Amino acid sequence: MHLVSGAHLIQSVGDNFDATICSQNGLKQTHSMALIMTQTMSSAPPDSTNRLPVIRKLRKDELKEPVMPALNVHRYKGPKKPRMPKEESRREVPSLKVLAHQVVSTARAHSLDFMFLKSVVSEELTPEFNGFNTQHVRNAGCGLQSGTRVLYLPMVDMPPAEPDMVLTSMFEVKRITEEAGQKYTIFTNDQPLYKIAVEMTWYNPDEFQNFIPRLGGMHYLMSFIGCVGILMAESGLVEILQAAFASVPLMLRGKKFPYNMRALRMLTEEVLRELLLGEDVQSFDEMISLLDTRSTESRTTRLWVDSLIKPVILMMQFVRAERESD
Repeated sequence: MHLVSGAHLIQSVGDNFDATICSQNGLKQTHSMALIMTQTMSSAPPDSTNRLPVIRKLRKDELKEPVMPALNVHRYKGPKKPRMPKEESRREVPSLKVLAHQVVSTARAHSLDFMFLKSVVSEELTPEFNGFNTQHVRNAGCGLQSGTRVLYLPMVDMPPAEPDMVLTSMFEVKRITEEAGQKYTIFTNDQPLYKIAVEMTWYNPDEFQNFIPRLGGMHYLMSFIGCVGILMAESGLVEILQAAFASVPLMLRGKKFPYNMRALRMLTEEVLRELLLGEDVQSFDEMISLLDTRSTESRTTRLWVDSLIKPVILMMQFVRAERESD
């Protein structure tokens, strides 16, 4: 497939591709960068008067020829640790329209998450978080998100974390995105590659003025869950989770995703069970207000509310925002 004119936002993703072959000399190994371009398609027919970029599916006869040439390697000649430009420390305040949208979206997410928590502790057949959200979308008469088209770029046999490789990848995805007619290039990575991509934009801000490095949502959550594990150390959290889950110490360092998030969410549901069933709590704000009141009565309660319950609610809100592209 390649990019032509006609649909939605194009995003690029770069990650490690590692293949270790069991051989007698251990020489047959591959450590390279894998790049893809993704685009969510619209279920509605495109408007011929306002056509957007789209990834077009290749015909079978087109696959007989090379789809695209090998990447042109760009060598990085800047400092090992580029300095952050002063402009990066000065962010503009979002517009009133964006701020108003955030308020509405957050209120909706809080309402749905409270509905889920209330339902899961009071009803026997409530599906898990993912199934609950899908069920809600269908019951509300909203269509599910349409499929995503993917364009696979050639892999380059270079260490992915090398500045040369990241810089080369950035130039390539920027070229393809701009050729498709999209002004801004979005490049999603894991934490090591994201750090290097940000430094490349610092080193050459003019070239990458419309380039947006983005840390993947899964890596945000892995890091966030690792923070929860540190804050809840020696609190009894590990012993409770070990009654139902394996590899709990590893999970609380951010690994074993998404099992770690599911474990923390299920524990939060049980911690909130008595409050949601025993008190006349009818809204998300009432639940938070009651939790804050109880936190003033006990240091242990404050620890569990501030370092487990509220972070888990933030995780649920973040997952909802990611899946709804909000």
